[in-house]
Amino acid sequence: MISKLVQLKQGADLHTSTFVQMVAYEVARDNFLDEHIKLIRRVYRERRDVMMESLAQHCPPEVTWTRPQGGLFLWVTLPEGWMPPGI
Repeated sequence: MISKLVQLKQGADLHTSTFVQMVAYEVARDNFLDEHIKLIRRVYRERRDVMMESLAQHCPPEVTWTRPQGGLFLWVTLPEGWMPPGI
């Protein structure tokens, strides 16, 4: 019994399910992934630009931030003890 369970466990650990393989195939075929990456890069670039414009418009000069060249995050540095107006 233990031997059979070990074989089943090894199969589960070493192989992806047929469903996962089919999903990966569908994503990889017909350039879907390449086109999707182009789309999400455009969407995130637009969002980054809106964030950068909003920071420049609404933050005082002593607030600084990074301009991401890639990725999804930027770093904002606030002056010691600074609180936004209205909080």
